[in-house]
Amino acid sequence: MNHASILGAVVVLGFTVSSSFALQCYVCNSKNDTDCGSPPSERHLKNCDDLHYENNENGESFKVCRLQVMQSPTHGPAYDRRCGWKKHNENRETCILTPDPHLKATNCECHTEGCNTAVWTQPSMAVFWVFIAIGLIASRRGS
Repeated sequence: MNHASILGAVVVLGFTVSSSFALQCYVCNSKNDTDCGSPPSERHLKNCDDLHYENNENGESFKVCRLQVMQSPTHGPAYDRRCGWKKHNENRETCILTPDPHLKATNCECHTEGCNTAVWTQPSMAVFWVFIAIGLIASRRGS
């Protein structure tokens, strides 16, 4: 079996394993729970498919984790973490700053397990697989 076949099998296996489990995100709001700060308590890591959101009328599958951080000059930061079913940016994890002179809000979207812990997002699985491919190519050249 050549290295390309091995790489292909590893990639297919990785995507099969990662897609066979429901997405897990941190789900909490710091207005109601002080353990939702930064970082959130592990007890807030939830299986998104076990949750019900009233505005998800069609029962779409969960695809993203969301984090909203609201900075108030009088109350400090407030955190809202949840699961989401609509990607605002299909190809990358992203954060958007909402400019408001009275309340600054940063809205983040990420696509990997438990990635909504902080405003900066963790690398996606794609980055992981790129490093695997580079390692296999490098080992082949060294043979």
